[in-house]
Amino acid sequence: MKRPQDINIQEFDYELPDHRIAKFPVEPREKCKLLHFNDREITHHTFEEITQRLDEQDLLVMNNARVINARLKFQKPTGGKVEIFVLEPHEQTPDEALKNVGSTVWKCMVGGAKKWKEGAVKLEEQLAACPHLEATLVQREPHFLVEFSWATNITWGEILDEAGKIPLPPYLNRNSEASDAEDYQTVYAQQPGSVAAPTAGLHFSENLLEKLNRNGVRTAQLTLHVGAGTFKPVSSETLGGHDMHRELVDIDRNTIQAVVDAPSVIAVGTTAMRSLESAYWLG
Repeated sequence: MKRPQDINIQEFDYELPDHRIAKFPVEPREKCKLLHFNDREITHHTFEEITQRLDEQDLLVMNNARVINARLKFQKPTGGKVEIFVLEPHEQTPDEALKNVGSTVWKCMVGGAKKWKEGAVKLEEQLAACPHLEATLVQREPHFLVEFSWATNITWGEILDEAGKIPLPPYLNRNSEASDAEDYQTVYAQQPGSVAAPTAGLHFSENLLEKLNRNGVRTAQLTLHVGAGTFKPVSSETLGGHDMHRELVDIDRNTIQAVVDAPSVIAVGTTAMRSLESAYWLG
């Protein structure tokens, strides 16, 4: 048996036809499809039937990270366009950085970076509450660092809320719309700072969570902010050759105790799963 680090990346390749990708969510959320795999048998259901698959006292662990409006469009003095995708703050936590007033520095992806040699660029559509927002390229290697500065007394989080766009996954192959501000968040999203949603949790509605609660299914929350690592291309031949990026995880004592006490623990998606796995190995 191969060691995980020796698995070839090509073994993870698969075809995903565009017509199989749900570009917009169903309404209500729990009417989406649910695949159940048990004892080598696959059956098809709707997600609301998950209530029949969970037992009393089972514990669902959910990632309550909230996606920020991380895409911003700027313009050079010459008229050239620069799109900046803020990924994670530099030397601060997301909670700290979103409260910054006057300036903030973030690790970013930059579209049009080759034409952005030096100098400040201005927000393409200036905000009434922040008419002089500028971005300056601080560093190019090993990753882009961008300093944002403004003269008004509003926070960086408020600026993103007003000027930014939700960063939809590239495979959706469409522009963001107003409805995505709600649709691309879980109903239990609380902690802003992530640049991608914990998508497994998008299928839960308030009604479904209430029904699970009445059935005795318990829930606990943690926070993992998806950052730059999610968007880093895999260029190595094997898993072991890929340099994994760090992620900020916050798990409180109540969640840890709930996991210890639960007869069965179900992680809602890969972000919750790797958070729990990391907590175990870190002790």
